[in-house]
Amino acid sequence: DGPEVGVGAVIAGGGEAVGAGLTVNALFAFGEEVGWRGFMFKALHGRGFWSVSLLTGVAWGFWHAPVILQGYNYPQHPLLGVPLFAVFCVLLSPLHTLVRERGGSVWHAAVLHGTFNAAAGVPLLVVTGGDDLTSGAVGLPGLMSLVVANGLIWLWRRRAARLTSPAQYAVPSM
Repeated sequence: DGPEVGVGAVIAGGGEAVGAGLTVNALFAFGEEVGWRGFMFKALHGRGFWSVSLLTGVAWGFWHAPVILQGYNYPQHPLLGVPLFAVFCVLLSPLHTLVRERGGSVWHAAVLHGTFNAAAGVPLLVVTGGDDLTSGAVGLPGLMSLVVANGLIWLWRRRAARLTSPAQYAVPSM
């Protein structure tokens, strides 16, 4: 058991994560995002939101394989970590694609990426037990959260499509 951490520490950690995500972490994430949400986004343009997200997520996830095998994110399970992180990136990619698409710039995705990287450790301030597969942002809780987030993105995009093209859903007149 580690020391008890209060709500104030978690809030402070979240604030620090946002600050880092908007500054130094965004600069580091920008390097990746130029590839994923810059060149790859443009190369895949026209394939549809979910296809772009899937293809980018797979490439993004397996691109990290060398560092995952060295123990990054999953020090207890580096071999299982490679496919798990690929699934994680596939599930996180729609959020990044949405931010890139709606924001119109790689910088928006870089800020999201940087903020996520900074915030990923905040839940570990209050979570005890488990291992790198069953706790934390890139473990089971993160995967489950992203499944829910993708369901919400799907519902939002479906609703937005209906609102922007009402003729498509109108009852034909006789």
